[in-house]
Amino acid sequence: MVSPMMHSLFVVKDLRFLLHLVIQFAGLILYRKLEHEIHDVQKGFRHGRGTRDHIFMRFSFHT
Repeated sequence: MVSPMMHSLFVVKDLRFLLHLVIQFAGLILYRKLEHEIHDVQKGFRHGRGTRDHIFMRFSFHT
């Protein structure tokens, strides 16, 4: 018989693990998006039309 206290501890442990996975997954997606953005911005710089304002505008729209 598992005591309620122990049971809740197990649940908390599972929830923390799930939260960790979710955060990692979200981080991966965000990283991919950012990577894409950075690539676009770098292309802009190469063509001479990428400015700091341009970058700021791009990122402020996403937040």
